[in-house]
Order: sequence, then C-alpha cells, then structure tokens
Amino acid sequence: MLAGSASFALIAFSVATTAPILKQDLQVSVWLHTHGNPVFVGFLYAITQLHSPVGMSVMAVLLAIYLWRQKHLYWTLSLALAVGGGMMPNTALKYLFDRARPTWVDPILTLSSASFPSGHTAGATHFYGFLAAYMVWNMKKAWPRAIVVACCALMVAVVSPRWRFCARARAR
Repeated sequence: MLAGSASFALIAFSVATTAPILKQDLQVSVWLHTHGNPVFVGFLYAITQLHSPVGMSVMAVLLAIYLWRQKHLYWTLSLALAVGGGMMPNTALKYLFDRARPTWVDPILTLSSASFPSGHTAGATHFYGFLAAYMVWNMKKAWPRAIVVACCALMVAVVSPRWRFCARARAR
C-alpha cells in the first residue's frame, strides 16, 4: 500500500508540475493516434467501454450476486467497499488536478471528465485487485495463485490510459 501510494504521489507530482512525463505522455498519445488500425482500435474501444463506470458496475454487481449466492457475505461487503468506496478518492482527485484530456480532430470517443487520475484504471485496479484477492484466498496451490495475480495485473495494464488513447484514434 505504501509503495502504491508513493508511486501515485510521484506520478501526481510529475503531472502537477508539468514535468517531462507530460511530454512523454503527449509523444505516446500522438504515436498511438497516428498508428492505429481498425482491429486494434476496435479492441481498445471495447476494453474502454467494458471498463467504463457502467461496465465496471455491471461486472461488480454480477460478482456480488455470485458472492451472495455462495454465502460469502464478508466478501460481498468487501467488494462494495473496494470498488464503490475506492472510486470516491479518485473522483476527488480528478477535481483537485483538473487535467484536461487530449483533443483530436476526429475522435471516436470523447469524455467530459478530467483525465487524471484515470477512472477506468482506478475502477479496474479496485475490481481486479479484489478479484485476485478473493481467488487467491480460495485457492490451495501457489502456481494457480500466481497465474490469477498475473492475469488480474495484466487486465489493469490493458485498461491503463496510454493504451486507451488508441481507442480515441481514427484508424487510417
């Protein structure tokens, strides 16, 4: 938790002080915007929609129903606190930083909220972090646990903002 908080603080400081990370962010955005292809853009658009507030809510509710039916009431409450409660600080930080989103001439998707911190990535981190914890808790062997953690971490990485910039790009 401390390492994650320290990492976020470093990124937040870099964003707030217009450090070189912003130049790199723009370079990656421009590259992704100009090199998109229909298949990759479609894939990333689907990932973006699946991890939107509506998509994350649907996945969390479906998981909560499963947990409730399995009589895992503690885990059901933990899911509500992790995903629902975890998004509150993210929303507050969006208002604090108020970082504009990049603009493109012909975007596929336009969001009106601030760009930092990423709500999609925060929601995915809370959801897949919870899912990994639940599954690891219920598994006996180490290697399946490692696979679950790796898959959940991969999902968070796929949702991260740098990749989602492609979903806003028009393929040529």
